[in-house]
Amino acid sequence: MINMKINSGWLRRRFLEAKFGHTGYLAFLVSTGTFIVVMYNLTIKDIPILSGFFPSLWVFATIGLLIYIPMIIVLGHWHIKKQLPIENIRIFEKNPLYAKIARIQIQLLSGTAKETDVQEVIDKLESIEKNQ
Repeated sequence: MINMKINSGWLRRRFLEAKFGHTGYLAFLVSTGTFIVVMYNLTIKDIPILSGFFPSLWVFATIGLLIYIPMIIVLGHWHIKKQLPIENIRIFEKNPLYAKIARIQIQLLSGTAKETDVQEVIDKLESIEKNQ
């Protein structure tokens, strides 16, 4: 039997990567496909006037995606321009490392920084750089 110690930091990084892969990509694709199939089967297929415009699921999906893709790109652009800066500010406000770095930068500029604080931040930043 192989005795293997699992590094909790490694495991947490894999969990985060899996979460991003699932929510950002797989769940998006699955939910989009499900939405198309459900909408076609519950609405388009049973309404004669609409089924004339969309005679098959593939026609409905193609036309729907031609409308949907530009729409989500515009919404994503809006999110990046308007909402993401607010989210980043909130993340900064809740992160003690960012606050410490900002405080030490101000103290360095004013000449009041403690050498131990500066070295602690440098060590943490070097640790982050090595893990990238």
